[in-house]
Amino acid sequence: MKGLSLIEMLIAISLFALLALLGSSLLNISVSSNLSIQEKNDRLDKLVLLNKYLRQDFTQSVNTIPRDQMGAYELSTMELNSSDSDEILLRLIKLSDTDGLEDTGALRKIIYKLDNGELIRESYRYIDNEEPFQIETLLNEVDYVDLEIFFENVSYEAWPISEEIFFDSSLPEAVEVKIGFYDLSIFNKILLVNYG
Repeated sequence: MKGLSLIEMLIAISLFALLALLGSSLLNISVSSNLSIQEKNDRLDKLVLLNKYLRQDFTQSVNTIPRDQMGAYELSTMELNSSDSDEILLRLIKLSDTDGLEDTGALRKIIYKLDNGELIRESYRYIDNEEPFQIETLLNEVDYVDLEIFFENVSYEAWPISEEIFFDSSLPEAVEVKIGFYDLSIFNKILLVNYG
């Protein structure tokens, strides 16, 4: 019996190493692709939740300016501003969800803000509460949020557009929300505002 020569052994080991390297690189590509798909699915789930909240908040928004105990106007029913910095994007007054008998029919304050790349929704049990009872981070890696407000067939970048609108307690007809992410992807949605 004759054994394998040194050259034949080196060729066999080289082929085995090449196959092992190819297999490990395919495994690495598969894992990174799976992680990328998981990140996209997570963002999609968050966008679905954001869409649900925005649709619910705009649908339940009210056009009654609340007053304090002395009768002075406290704040407008809705304030909107586009932003790529850390500030309040949207503040609105809406009818409360039916969480129980004590909250039924109450007015609730909702604030959306951009804070260090995170889109945050703060929910206040009543409009005069200083501290939110629920804070939720809806999106991460947000670069900017553009809001375009539509009222009487004209678009605006902020709301209320005048003091007259503030005291008239008018609401915009629709709001276009455009969210840009650090990876250059964009979410765009037009939402109708309640006129009940």
